[in-house]
Amino acid sequence: VRYVRVWLAYADACTAPLDVMVYMQSKAIGQRCSVFYRCMARYFESRAQPAHADDAYHQGFAVCATPLRPLIDAYRFFRDRRHQR
Repeated sequence: VRYVRVWLAYADACTAPLDVMVYMQSKAIGQRCSVFYRCMARYFESRAQPAHADDAYHQGFAVCATPLRPLIDAYRFFRDRRHQR
């Protein structure tokens, strides 16, 4: 998980964080870590792309990313924010 967090911190510092996350996916870095999907969803939500954010959460659920509870909680908060708009 630490390794994945370092990659995600690097992505946040880059001008093109999506490119880093796509690279991570291509190399299977963090594909079982819920933090990866939460960060991906947060990126899309910050870019006003809620459908892509929703897809990111569902990808995490599909691979049973761990720990699952933070992913579920983040998705609930996302869904609540989306319904408030």
